[in-house]
Formats: sequence, C-alpha cells, structure tokens
Amino acid sequence: MKLSTFKSECDYVQAIENAINALNVTIKTLNAHLDTLCIKSCRLYKVEEQRLDKTLNDKPFDGSCEIECCVISDDFVAFTESKKAFKDFYNHSGTTSKNTFRAAGYIQIAPADNSADSIETLIQLVDDINAQKKSLATLFKANVVRVDDENYRFDREDFFIANFPHLIKLQVTRKLRLMSDSTIRYIDFHWSSKMLSDKVTPQDMIDKIKRMLHQIGRASELSSSAELKAQALKITSQYLESLPSDTELRLRRPIPPQPAVNVLRIGNKKFNFTCPIPFILISDHTDVSGLQNYQPQQRPSRTKGRYECVDAALNIYRLVK
Repeated sequence: MKLSTFKSECDYVQAIENAINALNVTIKTLNAHLDTLCIKSCRLYKVEEQRLDKTLNDKPFDGSCEIECCVISDDFVAFTESKKAFKDFYNHSGTTSKNTFRAAGYIQIAPADNSADSIETLIQLVDDINAQKKSLATLFKANVVRVDDENYRFDREDFFIANFPHLIKLQVTRKLRLMSDSTIRYIDFHWSSKMLSDKVTPQDMIDKIKRMLHQIGRASELSSSAELKAQALKITSQYLESLPSDTELRLRRPIPPQPAVNVLRIGNKKFNFTCPIPFILISDHTDVSGLQNYQPQQRPSRTKGRYECVDAALNIYRLVK
C-alpha cells in the first residue's frame, strides 16, 4: 500500500477536509434513506462521557468500577440518536476522547416491511461509507515533504493537534457494520475487556518517554501536576537507561470495557464483535438481549511471580530471571 505524500501541510489539511466532507455527505444520504424505511425496532446504550476536569487521576472506564449504562428504549429517540452517532467525529465540549465508544445499539429493519430495492440501496450506501472510511484511514497516515526546506520534519501528532484539535480519528475510520443474514436467531449485548501484552526494549520506552516529555513541554505554563508527571517520567527514563539493552520488558495495555455483541446463528454457529457505534440489522425475526451495567470482575494477575512492575502509570513490567 503506497501512502500519499503532500508538498505542504496546507495541501494535506485540504485533502483531509475534503475527504471528511465527502464522507459526511454520504452519511447524510444514508440517514435520509433510513428515514424512508420502515424500522422494526431500535435500541441505544450510552454512558456518561468523561469530563476534562476528571481525567488526571480518575479512570472511571478502566474496568475497576461499575459503569452505568443509560438505555434508550424509545424507538424514535434511539433511531434519531443512532443516526447522529454515525457522524459523531469530534470531542464534545468539556469532555475527553478517552471513552472507547459513544453509543452502542442497533437499528433493525425487516425485509418483509420494505422493498427489495430499498434494502439493496441501504446495503450499497453502507458499502460506500466503509470504502470512504478505509480511504481516510490511509489518508491519516500520509506524509508531508517540503522540497523548499530540507530541515523540515513532519510531526504527525503536532499536525493533527494544530489543524484538527477536536477530531477523533478512530471515530472517523470505525467501520459501520450491517448484518443481513436470515440465519441469525439471537443477539446478545455484553461488556468486553481484556489486557494486551507487547514485548518492548528499554530503548523503545525511552523514546516513548522523550515524546511524552516533549508533549508536556509544549505547554506555555506547566501545572504542578504536569511538573510532577514530567519528573516521574524522567526518573523512569533514567532507570531504563541503566538496564542492559537485552532486558525483556512487557508493555501491558488494558483495553477499557466496551460493549460487544455475541451473534448466534441457526445451528449454534457463533461470532462476536465490539460495538462502539450502532449497527444495522436486516432481519424479520431476531431476539436481542440488551446491555446491562458493567460490573468489575476480579481477575488474578498473570504477571505475578514472573514480571515486576517498572512503572505502573506506563504499564511497564520487567522479566524477573
């Protein structure tokens, strides 16, 4: 896959804006088409978003405490909010982007109540939207090379902060799921959470800390908490520098709880997927169980006895030999 290269940041900004505008037009067309269909049922499940003033020390979505789920069972309200979720790409005022989802749920459309042509149009519109999302995912990885300035180095993170400060790229590129399968007989909403573990080197983490310190240092005035965070990062970096280069480290990344769906087909065939945005279900008769509040579960740590913690905030662990 060949990534695009732009001659200036202005050209790159324009390309992204054009692509997002085109995506919004297609989503608007989809929503207008949904308005013409006969909707069998619709449900939406939302949680309160994290406020900016609660993000420093509070982690309400890390799986350690209960997550209350607001169920929107009114078909009209759920339908309206689901359509909004399809194009909800930006931070809401006063909130962070740390939520793993905005609104889970589904829109159920019965083929018996709608024409075959209207169903086919719906499927094609969803395919078009996902093709545009895939193109945007590639566009977000593009590079900027200025031939007039050999000292210029493109910083992707700085670029998006400066030009698209409230854009949540993951929301833009998330696939819009449509299920059209007559063999589906049961759908079960539940919460999914897991831990990812990646092998890293001390130098990998030192480089990451340098980037974090650079990010903190860009602020014109540092708060006392930011200064403490920077000091803690420097101490961790010094410790990592003292380790042999072949030291085995593990970066344990907790995936916050998020809604997921188990789908049961006729013949007890199952599959599942996460549900960060509502999906479209084309089915005449399918039983659906709703999403309940998330309840934390105590799981034994798999790192005890083999790994020791280097930095709990960064989730770095060192192999004990």
